[in-house]
Amino acid sequence: SVEHVNFLDALDVTLRLETLALLCDGWMDGLGIALGKENLDWLATAFDEYFDAALALPYLYPTTEGNIQAEWSLGMWEASLEVDLNARTAYYQEVQVSTGHMQEMELNLEETAAWEKINAKLLDLGGAQV
Repeated sequence: SVEHVNFLDALDVTLRLETLALLCDGWMDGLGIALGKENLDWLATAFDEYFDAALALPYLYPTTEGNIQAEWSLGMWEASLEVDLNARTAYYQEVQVSTGHMQEMELNLEETAAWEKINAKLLDLGGAQV
């Protein structure tokens, strides 16, 4: 018998990264580097520890270079975070859809201040969950 059921958010970061860890070299039509499990575990832990739970979760995609792209659609804004798993750095970009106004910054994701900047930027763009 079932005593308890937990529904998982389709954007759950840890679950998505566990799924992406299953990719093998050549996953994209012969291209695409497998993502290292150790690096994915680090990113899952960092998201869990530093990403503000009040914010909308990102869509996560693998890149053919073996990294992770996180994306948010927030009203009139599109935001992305391209994570270099080996260097543990990221390139953040936000674009105002109607004007094309863009802001960018590079971040060291091993620093708490980098996550605080990401959280603040997304909150400013209206990224709080309703």
